[in-house]
Amino acid sequence: MSRSGSASAAARPLPFWAGLVLLVVLLVHATGHLRLPALDTLDGALHDLRLRVLPSPAVDARIAVVLLDEASLAEVGRWPWPREKLAELVERLFEREGAVVVGLDMILAEHGGVAGDARLARAIAHHPVVLGLHLNAEAGATKRGALPAPLPGPVPPALPPWLGHAGPLPELAAGAAGTGFLNAMIDRDGITRRAPLVAAYEGALHGAFSLALARTLAGDRALAAVARTDAAGQVLIPFPAEAGRVQRVSAADVMAGRLPAGALKGRAVLVGSAAAGLGDQHVTPMGALLPGVELHANVLAGVLGSRLPAAPPATPLVAALLLLAAGLPLLFALPRLGATAGGVLVLAMAAAATVLSGVAWALFAVALPLAAVLVLVAALWALQLFFGQLAEALARRRLAALFGQYLPPELVEQMARDPDQYTMEGRSAELTVLFSDVRGFTTFSEQLTPHELAALMNRYFSVMTEIVRQHRGTLDKYVGDALMAFWGAPIDDPDHALHAVQAALAMQAALVDLNREFASRGWPPIRITIGINTGPMVVGDMGSRHRRAYTVLGDAVNVAARLQELSGKLECPVVIGEATAASLPAGWRRRELDRVTLRGRSAALAIFEPLGP
Repeated sequence: MSRSGSASAAARPLPFWAGLVLLVVLLVHATGHLRLPALDTLDGALHDLRLRVLPSPAVDARIAVVLLDEASLAEVGRWPWPREKLAELVERLFEREGAVVVGLDMILAEHGGVAGDARLARAIAHHPVVLGLHLNAEAGATKRGALPAPLPGPVPPALPPWLGHAGPLPELAAGAAGTGFLNAMIDRDGITRRAPLVAAYEGALHGAFSLALARTLAGDRALAAVARTDAAGQVLIPFPAEAGRVQRVSAADVMAGRLPAGALKGRAVLVGSAAAGLGDQHVTPMGALLPGVELHANVLAGVLGSRLPAAPPATPLVAALLLLAAGLPLLFALPRLGATAGGVLVLAMAAAATVLSGVAWALFAVALPLAAVLVLVAALWALQLFFGQLAEALARRRLAALFGQYLPPELVEQMARDPDQYTMEGRSAELTVLFSDVRGFTTFSEQLTPHELAALMNRYFSVMTEIVRQHRGTLDKYVGDALMAFWGAPIDDPDHALHAVQAALAMQAALVDLNREFASRGWPPIRITIGINTGPMVVGDMGSRHRRAYTVLGDAVNVAARLQELSGKLECPVVIGEATAASLPAGWRRRELDRVTLRGRSAALAIFEPLGP
């Protein structure tokens, strides 16, 4: 593995552990031990979208609502109406319009006069009427009015208790077919998506207004809907599309007899306020304001039609399993995948979770929480991208730091575009290496002060190094007055031999101007000898734990050093080995100098002087 590849591998645990921490946090949220409001809000928005795409079926045609709307208040009088008027409305709904049950979405906790209360009590006693009450969770809440008999069965331990209530007058409740609480639940974003169906109060289980209506119509079979509630005893309200909404009738039309006789025959009729001034308006997921009585009608339709959307108590476990099913594969797979494959996997996971949620809703009316899964999938992908970019940036930085002293900036920039392709670790490769040395350095250095000698060598090395870089060479080191460079690594160069020879000839040519400059400063001229050889060698970051360098080693390197020594003995500016000569293009001229046996080698080697194209 490459040095940058090792860096990437070292960075991989970072997104893995960060993603694992995120997965744990989301699991704690999904199981209800820690609520993240932002996720709840997102889940609500996703539920709204799901409702708009897949609305509930039309509300049961056996249900209607009679609205105390603006027209009713204008014709009959401001609210609250006298009890006689309310009794008249109830009697008309049963005796003229044919209702089978009437639910009064109001709290009749105050006396309305002896005669009025008695008239309404008679109307309620003679017909199946369901009344409403309000539960209060505030500390010190009062308890007033009648409380209905509790529902059968134990109170689930997770159900939050209520502390007070305001119920109907006992004389009204005595003849009622049932009483249920009217409380609605408004989410943090102000949207009403759910309604409590059961509540814990005074150690017993009590039902909502809609459940009391359903029991009046269907008996205890309606209690099967309790299984659809969540841990807080709530159900999701089954909002239909606009065209499927419950039939709405103005109370003014009922009171004035403008409806055809029997217009509501066989129907459950819910009576409630719709006038803006009465304050019972709710923002819904469907994007419209609905009166509270219509929310109860929707829940009633769901209970009667066994089509009540649910987030049952097992939902947290299902949500946790979904998180694990999406998160664990991504945690292990994303670090091993490229950007394209990882993106496809992430999109596939998100799409699978969305489709699963849609199928559960469409076929089983089960609302699976989707926000945590989508956030997890998106966050794991974002973490992978972020840490991947960070790893690449660090790799580029390391390349610039490691190779900036060896290579020209444009080659370092080229390497930085794809750092994983380059390595500092030792490897075998065929390269070309160059050694140059200043002839007679000891002699002419005696003619200069230490300051002048340092200035001369700095100027000389600057010019020679620039030539090496211009010809795509890698500077290895300076040793005294000697310079060592090689070609073909770390960036592959198929013409490494040619570029090394071109650099050598350019170095010799540069001495003309350089010596002219030295002469103007009173410094002696310099001559250099150069040896070049091509062959297999080991290249990489080598040295001790105290000091390392990117360099080359091998027999071919030693040969290049020997050729540089021969350059001085043969009075030839540049001497190249036969492998280098053989690698030059066909148009290049070269002159064979000799066949020599170098120290430490048994076979003779042909050596050449390059003459140029």
